[in-house]
Amino acid sequence: MRRYFKKNVDQTDLFDLAAQLNEIKQLRSAESELSMIALLGTAELNLIESKKKTGLNWVQVSTDSIFD
Repeated sequence: MRRYFKKNVDQTDLFDLAAQLNEIKQLRSAESELSMIALLGTAELNLIESKKKTGLNWVQVSTDSIFD
């Protein structure tokens, strides 16, 4: 004999919770990716600025001076 229970209005559905948890995981993953992209962008801008400040100083060196 099977018994059917009426769902309590205050009861939370586990499938609803699982869907919400999955959405939270996806949001956190996207948020961490965006923060990583922002961090890399900032690091790249800092690198470009530091290169502008120091400038490129090319020095010509002969092969004789390298091996001596």
